[in-house]
Amino acid sequence: MGKDDGALTEAKSAGKFRRKRLPVFNSSRSALCTCPPKYNINPYLGRCSHNCLYCYAIKFPSFTGPIIPRLKLKEEILEMARGTGMRLPVMLSDSTDPYQPLEKEYELTRACLETLSKYEFPLLIVTKSDLVVRDIDIFKKTPTVVSITITTCRDDISALIEPNAPKPHARFTALKKIADENIPTVIRIDPIIPTVNSDLSDLKQIVSKAS
Repeated sequence: MGKDDGALTEAKSAGKFRRKRLPVFNSSRSALCTCPPKYNINPYLGRCSHNCLYCYAIKFPSFTGPIIPRLKLKEEILEMARGTGMRLPVMLSDSTDPYQPLEKEYELTRACLETLSKYEFPLLIVTKSDLVVRDIDIFKKTPTVVSITITTCRDDISALIEPNAPKPHARFTALKKIADENIPTVIRIDPIIPTVNSDLSDLKQIVSKAS
């Protein structure tokens, strides 16, 4: 055995060549979480450009500061998909919007979806953006649920609490386009903030528009 072969064997035994796998959604490990296990991918780090005032992710160091596209993810996602045995659903995303404006330029989310669908992973999409309709062709290839957050029907309230997110009417339009393709869709009315978007008539209007 040559010197290099010995170093390779030693590195393998030390676990340096472990396969990359899709990361498990952290909350799934908590006894407080009642949702089934799933994987999670965040294509972008830093503060999401939608700048929602109620965003919980800003308490995490990786999701503060300037937006950082995870450019290596286009290559890494292939290794992750190959190295992950159990075909649990993959969520995009829990701590950033996978369809924020930079996605038009970088297409990191689309690259991830293309690979994940190729390896037959179900998809769970969580977004506020109407850009999501761009990827309907991929959603048709693998079981997918698209969840769009709509906290109000009023543009003025949306502009206050979600200043850079698409207007509510754009999200409703996107939701209809996806539903018309027989892709399961969900509206997330979350969060409901007392005295801000808690008006009962507004909440009823969201439900009415969705039905």
